[in-house]
Amino acid sequence: MPARRRASSRLYNKLEYYLEKGLALKEAYLETLKTTGAAVALTGVMLALGVATWIFSEIKFQADMGLLLTFMFLWNMFGAVVMIPALASLLIGDRGNCSSKVHLKQGSAQVSGA
Repeated sequence: MPARRRASSRLYNKLEYYLEKGLALKEAYLETLKTTGAAVALTGVMLALGVATWIFSEIKFQADMGLLLTFMFLWNMFGAVVMIPALASLLIGDRGNCSSKVHLKQGSAQVSGA
C-alpha cells in the first residue's frame, strides 16, 4: 500500500475515533493533528527531500522524475492533512454540534439531550 494512502487513512481513522468519542469536528481535527499530523507531515517532507536530490541528476529522465515525485509527495501530504478533513466536514458534517448525542458505553446506546 502506498505511503500516501496509509497516511490519509491513518488520519481519517483517528479523526473518526475522536468523532465517535463525541468531539465536534473542529476539535476532533485538532486532536488528530496533535497525534498523527506531525508524523504525516514529517514523512511527506522527508520523502520529498529524498527524491528532490534526483533533480540534480545528469540523466534527464531521472531529473524530471525527481521533480515530479517531489511535487507528488508534497501534494499528497497536503491532501492527507488538509483535504481529508475538509471532505469529512462536507460529507459528514459537524456531528459534535447535534442537539442529541448518542454515547456508546459497554455495548449499550444512551441518548442524551433533546
